[in-house]
Order: sequence, then C-alpha cells, then structure tokens
Amino acid sequence: MGSDHDATTLDLRSPQLLREMTITASIAATLCVGLFLIELITATLRGHRVLLKRASPAY
Repeated sequence: MGSDHDATTLDLRSPQLLREMTITASIAATLCVGLFLIELITATLRGHRVLLKRASPAY
C-alpha cells in the first residue's frame, strides 16, 4: 500500500481542467437540448396535448 503522499492531486484552477469541463458541459447541453427537441417534435406529430403543455413555459 502507498502512503498518503502517493495520492493523485488535481489542480482545480488548471486551464486544461477548465477546458475539459467546458467541453463536457457543452456536449451535455447539446444532448439535453437535442433530446428535448426530439420529444417536442414527437409530441407535436402525435398530437399529445399533455406533453406539449408540459413543455410550454408556465404563464
């Protein structure tokens, strides 16, 4: 077994980490918006008013 000094460290202010987290967040946001649009289009084509009402902003 290694000592505590053998643990991997992570610099949270690292430009490389910031870049990777930005890329990951961009991919996640793109996937979420894409899935939302697929659901919205599917609900529209099938005429599901309940699903369309859930997707619309609350007034």
